[in-house]
Amino acid sequence: MTSDGPPEPAVGPAHPDLGPATPAQAEPEPEPEPGLERVLEPGPVVSLLSVIQDDVDGVRDQVMAMVRSNYPALEVIVVDDASGDGSADVLFELALELGITVVLHEVRRGRARCLRAAADRASGEVLAVADPGMVLPDDAVDSAVGPLLAGRARGTVRWRSHGVTAHLAVPGRAALRRAAGG
Repeated sequence: MTSDGPPEPAVGPAHPDLGPATPAQAEPEPEPEPGLERVLEPGPVVSLLSVIQDDVDGVRDQVMAMVRSNYPALEVIVVDDASGDGSADVLFELALELGITVVLHEVRRGRARCLRAAADRASGEVLAVADPGMVLPDDAVDSAVGPLLAGRARGTVRWRSHGVTAHLAVPGRAALRRAAGG
């Protein structure tokens, strides 16, 4: 191998039935659903935060919906506010299974302080807060962030998708700190 010129494109091995391998061709992007705004690639990293408290029956569905989001650059952080019903155990399993960040509080601190704890661990340029118990549709983050990036919305975005009317708050870090008294 010489270093004269650019490297060869990576190709897979030849397949006996298909002939020699060729560089992979990019699949065309599917058209978004009518009315759904797509965030241009690459969008900012969004940290999706949520607080759980005594919701052992709903926590798995909520977290699975969060990670199933079609937004491409998403970090999920969930704080358990001293649940006594086994929610923390479910979150621990989900953290191992999905690679999400889970913060476990042994003493109740309240939603604002829990959100601040999540925000302190967040790496995203945008912080989004999912309401407790909300099972988000797959396009929720994308639908909320699109208008924010386009300058048509601030703070909280309300939308109706798949028969669900929901709010996704996208506060700034300073607003989370003020709400938590810090």
